[in-house]
Amino acid sequence: MKITDQNISLIVKKRICCGCGGCTVICPQACIEMISGRHFNYPQVQVDGCIKCGKCIQVCPSTHLLENLDEKLYVSHLNEAYNYWIAHANDDAIRTEGASGGFVSAFLIYLLRAQEIDGAVVACGDDSDPLLNRSFLATDEKGILAACGSRYGPVSNCTALEQIIKKPGNYAFVGKPCEIQALRKLQDLVPELKKRIHLSIGIFCACTPPRSNTASFLSRWGVRLQDVRKIQYRGHGWPGLFRASNGRKILLERPYMDAWRHLVATNPSIRCMLCFDTFADAADVSVGDPWGEELIASEQRGLSLVVVRSKRAKDNIRSAEKSGAISLIETTRADVLTCQKALVGKVQKARAKVLVYQIISQKRVQEPLTLWKNRFSMARSLLRQYAKRHYY
Repeated sequence: MKITDQNISLIVKKRICCGCGGCTVICPQACIEMISGRHFNYPQVQVDGCIKCGKCIQVCPSTHLLENLDEKLYVSHLNEAYNYWIAHANDDAIRTEGASGGFVSAFLIYLLRAQEIDGAVVACGDDSDPLLNRSFLATDEKGILAACGSRYGPVSNCTALEQIIKKPGNYAFVGKPCEIQALRKLQDLVPELKKRIHLSIGIFCACTPPRSNTASFLSRWGVRLQDVRKIQYRGHGWPGLFRASNGRKILLERPYMDAWRHLVATNPSIRCMLCFDTFADAADVSVGDPWGEELIASEQRGLSLVVVRSKRAKDNIRSAEKSGAISLIETTRADVLTCQKALVGKVQKARAKVLVYQIISQKRVQEPLTLWKNRFSMARSLLRQYAKRHYY
C-alpha cells in the first residue's frame, strides 16, 4: 500500500490522528473538515470531492508511524547549544491567571506592541460548549488574554492557519508538538506560511486528554455538565486550580494536580502514546512547567520553563525582558531534564510502544492477542484503545 495514494481517512482508520487540523488547510478541494468527537477531534473527508492528491497525507504528522521505522525512529532531544530560561510575566494578573507563569501570553502581547507580529494563532474555550476548544487568530491584546491559560482537551490549532494564508503580515503560532510538526510540513508546501510565520511556540506535552474525561471529572464531584458554562483548567496561582462555573458562581474548584491525574487516567489517544516529540523540537521556542521539588514547594505565582532554538526567538525574548514584559533567569539543559522527568520517561518508552502498535495495526501478530494482553502492559493499553468501536 502506497501511503501517498491515500487520503487522511487512512490515518483516522489506523487511529493515529492527532487532530491537528493541518489536512483541512492543505486540501485543494476544501473537502476535509474537523469533527468534534466524544473523545477527540478528527478529520472527515467528503468522498465525492476528494481527488486523491495525497497532500493531506503529506502534511500529516502521523504518517511515519505506518512506515518501517526500525532504522529511523526519531527521538526527542534537547541540544546543549539551545538557550534555557526560567521565566515569568511581570504583569501579576497574567502571571497568576496564565499557565506556567504566563510567559507565552506576556511574550505575545509584547510582540504585538512592538509590532513584531500582527497576530498569533491561539486557542480558548468555546462559548457554545464548555468541553470544546476554539482555535483562532488573535490580532489584539484582548484576543491573547482570552486564550490565557491551558486547555486540557482536544484542539486543532492548525485550522486557523488558513486565515494567515489569506492575510499578509507577520504572525506567531502556538501549538502542541504535533501541531508544530504539521506547521513545518505545511510551510514546505505553502510559501505564504513559510513567509508569514514569524515565530513558532510549542507547548511541552505529555498527551491530549479526551474531552470525555473532563465530563467524567465534573460528574465525579456531582456537577452536571448542562449547568457548566465555563471551565478553567489552570489559573489562580501555580500549579493552579481547576474551576467550573455557571457564569455566576463557581460550581467546582479542585487543585490542578487532582484534575490532571483524572484527565489523563483513562482513554488515552493512541497517537499520544506513540509520541517521541514531547518538547516540541521543531518549534523556535518551547514552554512548559519547571516541576522541580523546591519550586513546587515554594512557588505560588507561577514560572515558565523556556527552551529557545533560534536567534530570532532569542532576540525577541531578550527585547521583551528589556521592555519589562517578562523576567528571565538562565538555567541549563540538565535542569530542564530534571524538572521534566515524566516527559523524558515517556520518550524512552515510545520506541517499544511504536513497535507494538505496528505489530497490532499491521496484523503481524503470530499468537493470540490475549497472550499479548497478559504479557505486556503497553500492549494491553494499546490493544484496549485500538479495539474500541467508538475511538474518536
